[in-house]
Amino acid sequence: MLNRLASRDGSVEMSRGVSNDQSAVVMYRSRVFKVMQDGCIIVEIPRQALQDKAFRVGDDLDLTIMVNNQRMVATCTLHEAFSYNVNPTLKVTCYRLSSGRRPKREQRRSFYRVSVAAMALKPTKLSCEIEHGQRFLCEGRLSNIGAGGIGVSIRAARTILNQIKRTRHFDCSVWLSEEHNINVPVRVAHISALGDDGLYLGLQFAIEDAVQAKQLEQRIQQRCTEVQRMQLQRRRA
Repeated sequence: MLNRLASRDGSVEMSRGVSNDQSAVVMYRSRVFKVMQDGCIIVEIPRQALQDKAFRVGDDLDLTIMVNNQRMVATCTLHEAFSYNVNPTLKVTCYRLSSGRRPKREQRRSFYRVSVAAMALKPTKLSCEIEHGQRFLCEGRLSNIGAGGIGVSIRAARTILNQIKRTRHFDCSVWLSEEHNINVPVRVAHISALGDDGLYLGLQFAIEDAVQAKQLEQRIQQRCTEVQRMQLQRRRA
């Protein structure tokens, strides 16, 4: 799978594994250029990871690759950062990673999600209480919805993005349509960098009451079905 991705400079994701539930996993998208004969993997250094100082030589990191419907995760060690000649005219700063250890298949989420990025919806609002009783608030664009959670893209100043990275739980206000709005607590499942000024948040619903959680799940599933029906009708038209 890695060789197949490397043959077309395909994308991979890098993240630091966490041993507890207190920190959100920040994921950085990169390109894989080559798999060496000794199994080492050459990947481009994401600019955002460099700014965040996310990885250091000697660190272990999780490397995620996706080919068709298969999603694999393995642990790699960062050996060095160096300049790599992609071709005779292009030189890129890259990481040399060890071969992957303990590879395993991974299912990103329990429920299928439907893209709503092309729909005209009001911004999704995220808020939480921070130090000294102050309230943090930011807005994002709803990217996808599913019975277990939502995906939100946020473009903002670095101070706001840094606060988001430090926060694990939010109160979330989501417009599913002009007639349907929900307010629900969410947990940050994973974070992906979007260039230099953005983040993608994978958010899981965090309702403790089992009955309320089931009701929300059914409501979102119904909305997913409606969106899929509208998308199919547009394709036929």
